[in-house]
Parts: sequence; structure tokens; C-alpha cells
Amino acid sequence: EIKFNAIPDKSIPKKNKPQFNYTIYADVTDITGETHSSQTSVSVGYIGLNANVDLPERLLQEEAKELDIITKNLNGEFEAAKGKIKIEQLQVPTVVYNNRKWGRPDYFVLSEADFKKDFPQYAYKKEDQKQSWKVVKTVLDDSFDSEKSKKLELKGVKSWKAGAYKLTLTTKDRFGNDIEVVKFFQLYSSEADEVSMNKALFLANSSLTGEP
Repeated sequence: EIKFNAIPDKSIPKKNKPQFNYTIYADVTDITGETHSSQTSVSVGYIGLNANVDLPERLLQEEAKELDIITKNLNGEFEAAKGKIKIEQLQVPTVVYNNRKWGRPDYFVLSEADFKKDFPQYAYKKEDQKQSWKVVKTVLDDSFDSEKSKKLELKGVKSWKAGAYKLTLTTKDRFGNDIEVVKFFQLYSSEADEVSMNKALFLANSSLTGEP
């Protein structure tokens, strides 16, 4: 057993939940005088769990059935965890926004009304970003226990409306620290006649293979 002080980099705020990698080197000399060397790495952080959901940015409604729940310790080994997962439908803007050709200002000289009058295809603040879109309703609110199952069943997904969604996973590590994972995804249907997002052009592969 090797003990050492895992000293963190204090220049990185604790609230960012950083992880630090430490490498341990060992040299051992056997009875013949030959030296054997080895090394291993250990990850240490302020939280003791990495949680995630294997979720693509685009989810085809006809094929959506379940998602993988991932809970591991900082060294990549499975660690059971309990928590909740919520999926919310977001209100997609009706405007097809162009990408800004300049950065967002710290101070606004124009009023929102004047800006939208002169630049109707550009966002005044952050209304083009998913993080600022309003929640329409919750379509799934379920608990999980990764020791019993590593799958999240997408109950009722066939009745969900195509569009933008937000997934939030909440859990705790073994020390009681709160962990939250937030992901955004687009639900679309191959049978729909309209684009489910505020985009001028939407493309999705119906097949990964093809013949000339």
C-alpha cells in the first residue's frame, strides 16, 4: 500500500469539479540485483463519481427505446448509484436565427425592439441558445439504480412531439456530493413532413450504407 497527499491545483475553482491525475512510479530490485520498474495512474477529484447518459444530439423517434446510464468512479470502474432522470420538452423559437458575425455586447445600446427591427434574423441576447429556451412540459420523470439496471426506458416516446428536449440526471456520490448532468437533444421523425427545429436546412441519414 502506497500513501501520498493528493494536493489539488488551487488555481482551479472547486465549483468546477476538476479531476487531477497522479502517476505513481515504483522501482523494485530482486535478489539477483535486477531492477523492475512499473507505473500506474490514479484520478482524484472533489467528487467521487462520473455519471452520464449515452445520448446522441439527434434521436430518431422510430428507433428510440432506451438509453444507457453510465456511473463510474474516477478511475473508470463501475460504481453503483441511485438518482433521478427528467426529460423536458423545450419551446423552440419560431425564428430561424443566423450565426452572429460579432460577439455579444456587454452593454446594449439598442433596445430589443429596435434591434429586432433592424436585425430580425439575429438573437438579441441568448434566445438562440437551448439553455435559455422555456420548458413546455415534462415528458419523463423517473428514478434509476444502476446496480439493478443500466438502462433508461423511454416510456411513451412515440407520443412525444418532435423538437428540442432537455435531459437532467441528478445523483450523489458516496460522499454525499450532489452531481447533475444536463444534456440537450433533438427528437425527430423520418415520417414527419416538417422540420422539428428552427433551422433553414435539416439533414439526417436514413442509412449508413448505400449502393451506386
